[in-house]
Amino acid sequence: MNLKLSQQAFVLIGVPIAFELLFIFVLCYLLNNAELETRRASHAKDVIAGSEEIISSMVRGSMALFLYRTTSSKEASSSYENIVGTVPAQFAALDELVKNDAKQSLALKHLETLADRELQLARAYKESLDTHDKFAYYMSMPLALTEIQGTMTKLTTALREFESVDVESNKDALAREANTRKIVRAWVGFGVLVNVAIAISLAI
Repeated sequence: MNLKLSQQAFVLIGVPIAFELLFIFVLCYLLNNAELETRRASHAKDVIAGSEEIISSMVRGSMALFLYRTTSSKEASSSYENIVGTVPAQFAALDELVKNDAKQSLALKHLETLADRELQLARAYKESLDTHDKFAYYMSMPLALTEIQGTMTKLTTALREFESVDVESNKDALAREANTRKIVRAWVGFGVLVNVAIAISLAI
């Protein structure tokens, strides 16, 4: 008789508690996975935004430089200096984002080298404009422009390739997050049904 009562107690108390513990454990696991994918997607977006910011600065810097060549205005000169002055900080911020990814970090170093080369060429070109050295300007202009434009093309292409990794990562993370949230909803629904079934069985 005592054994039968202990078995009944186990069924009435132990089974519901065991299920609740299992339910909570699985739910926490799923929610943690969803949060992890959210952070991955957010990180990928930050890297993409950082890369786009550098591209924007380099392109706007080039536009300001060629506007300065055309107008010789102080405003265009100041605009160029202000724009390119932000590039090192932008690279530093992007480097901080990818520092834990050896492959991305190495790729970023290559991008920084290209950007430095582009800025050096542009700086030398601007100095020839600043000094009004017409002979040096006209002698070096065709080659300088070709090299500046060529380096800019390489840099922009490399930046696009760099961020393409995070574009795919963002898509994958968002897809996994959406799938995990579907599983969470299904698991919660299953838990509700089981709890209702347990409550009914206990009431009988």
